[in-house]
Amino acid sequence: SEGYWKIFWDPVAQNGEGDVRVDVVSPKNIFFDPNARDYLLKDTYYVGYHANVPLSGLKSRYPDKAKTIEAKWIMNNLTPGESGDITSHSLGGETVTDDGDGVGTRWIDAKGGRLDGSEKVELTEIWVDDQSMVAETPDYIVAFDGSAPQVYSDQIADSLNQNGIEFEVVGAKDLTKLGYEDGTRYHRKYPNGRIITIAGSILLRDQPSPYEHGRCPYVRFWRYPVPDRGYFFGEAEQVKPLNKELNKRKSQITDILSITSNPPMLINVASGIKAKKMTNEPGLIIPVNMDVDRAAKWLQAPNVPSALFVQIEQISSDIDTVSGIHDITQGRRPTGITAAAAIETLQEAAQTRLRLCARYIEYSVKHGAELMLSIIWQYYRNPRTIRKKTADGYEFKQVNFVNAELAGGLPDVKIRSGSTMPISEAVRRQDAKELLQLGVIDEEEVLNVYNWPDKQRVLARIKAKQEELAQLQAQNAQTQGVQ
Repeated sequence: SEGYWKIFWDPVAQNGEGDVRVDVVSPKNIFFDPNARDYLLKDTYYVGYHANVPLSGLKSRYPDKAKTIEAKWIMNNLTPGESGDITSHSLGGETVTDDGDGVGTRWIDAKGGRLDGSEKVELTEIWVDDQSMVAETPDYIVAFDGSAPQVYSDQIADSLNQNGIEFEVVGAKDLTKLGYEDGTRYHRKYPNGRIITIAGSILLRDQPSPYEHGRCPYVRFWRYPVPDRGYFFGEAEQVKPLNKELNKRKSQITDILSITSNPPMLINVASGIKAKKMTNEPGLIIPVNMDVDRAAKWLQAPNVPSALFVQIEQISSDIDTVSGIHDITQGRRPTGITAAAAIETLQEAAQTRLRLCARYIEYSVKHGAELMLSIIWQYYRNPRTIRKKTADGYEFKQVNFVNAELAGGLPDVKIRSGSTMPISEAVRRQDAKELLQLGVIDEEEVLNVYNWPDKQRVLARIKAKQEELAQLQAQNAQTQGVQ
């Protein structure tokens, strides 16, 4: 019912050239501002990630903190062994703690082996929309010609000197003494957000977010929101209890049919029949001491209640309603309906719930694409090959992101949601054919609706045939006029 992408720049991807990376993050590892109301977390104050990560990966990502991370893990997870020379222990001299007397304490695990990098470390990463402001007090130039004060620069000072205008340089707060407002400026300390990363109790980084888009790097995917709860639910949560009930009712029918095919039997204790011999094998001979009708008797098995079938049908209908999957969406014609218009209407109605799910997914994908493109524009430096969708398929174009203006500019990318569902697409194509017959649209518009490949060649052939037909009609008209 809920999932997350993390979109960020991976500097070691593409053989060290770097590229955008998308990781799927479990909702169990995400925590965010409970006051956030936007489903895409655009208004959240913070988004955090907490999980156990391998020690080796953490050391490679933060090489300047590698020794500290490893030493902290050793002290928290291993037991102190004997004291000895710092350079002789099995874990390497860099991880031994010095007690102050020049002798290091050797930390060992149960086997006395080396660290293999698979050890887990608690990692917490928090993106914060920090609104902290920083004051800036630049010097100002106050000219004696009555013009407004300007922030000091050598260019302005030189210009005033050349024009013979006298001026003085004053501090931002001293402007009030001359009758002007305080010139102190304020700007955000973290204009694009703040990122804090902690491994256990070790602060790995606390710095401004490097991404110019100024958003948190996480994209949420959701199904159906519960208003004012911050909770989402999906079809599986609703279908699960119904499916359990359906399985229970079907199991009851199976049990009754099993009893019907092999019903219980009553055996007279004086008949001499041993119950273990009643195996129902074909050709089985069983001797009895009395009349057969008195010796053994089958019990009448109960019939399957008709209410079970009614309940199974009702539960199945409920599952279809909750999941949004009906006969019409699976390509089966509804019973008793044959009119094409009625079937098309049912197809549109059947897609209502699925369309809502698709719309939510489109919102998330659109948001993720915006983050990716922003990171691409910010970090790509070398020429890259871009695949561009065209009316006839795809074409590959190499773009120089360093000299984009000289190379014809960056690609024009449009991101939008609202793509039609397959059923809606079929209905739209049917409408296009009917509008063509009415003369409302032409052949080119119909081909656009179908997204037909090699459209221009098809239109050229249609135009050639139309011109040929027009010539034949003109010749026939001339022939009839002569007669």
